[in-house]
Amino acid sequence: MMDAVILAAGKGTRLKPLTDHMPKPLVEVEGKPIIEYAISALAEQGINKVVVVVHYKKEMIIKLLDAMKKKYGIEVVYVNQEQTLGTAHAVSLLSTTISDPFLLLVGDTAFYRLPPLPTQPTLFGEETEDTMNKGILEVKNGYITGMVYNREVIQGTRMVDVSVMVLPRETIQWCKAMKYDQEITIGVVIDKMVKAGVKIQVKLFTERKRHITSIEDLKDKGYK
Repeated sequence: MMDAVILAAGKGTRLKPLTDHMPKPLVEVEGKPIIEYAISALAEQGINKVVVVVHYKKEMIIKLLDAMKKKYGIEVVYVNQEQTLGTAHAVSLLSTTISDPFLLLVGDTAFYRLPPLPTQPTLFGEETEDTMNKGILEVKNGYITGMVYNREVIQGTRMVDVSVMVLPRETIQWCKAMKYDQEITIGVVIDKMVKAGVKIQVKLFTERKRHITSIEDLKDKGYK
């Protein structure tokens, strides 16, 4: 059975003042904490071991998830990211005994459901014109050839990462090999991996989700 990892260490500065008092994964969407959507979706898939990377107000996350274990029938292991040096650094802290492959999710997206999970390395993406602050996927013949984090307004539709990743266990070693003198996203490592010949396919994500990065995202904007 595939293990899952949820990245939940960030401070959620764009969700202030809500995150002055709670970590972003505990912010409620439609009456339920964001992270509970992921836990529920994972349990629906039959995944029963979840590793959660924590840091900011971690005690609140641990208290909530410990209370959910019985409800969802899951085992939760916590990894403390003492220095918030990006998502690649968070992955570098994972145990190499994790399943191969493993599922990687972010803690700031309410995943109402997850698609069937392939057993080979896969990134799920969506076609969108909203590419600001997202990982743009370069794709050829169904496989990723590159991944670039976009920080500017660009015209046209692109395939972007939705942070549902089935990754080979070797990703952990790739992340450990990085030099962390600044924050590094997992997209930077994935870009290096595919350029070195690691095969990672891409599939369209068609399930309902809500990505929460700002107060504005908590308002109803026609999500379905």
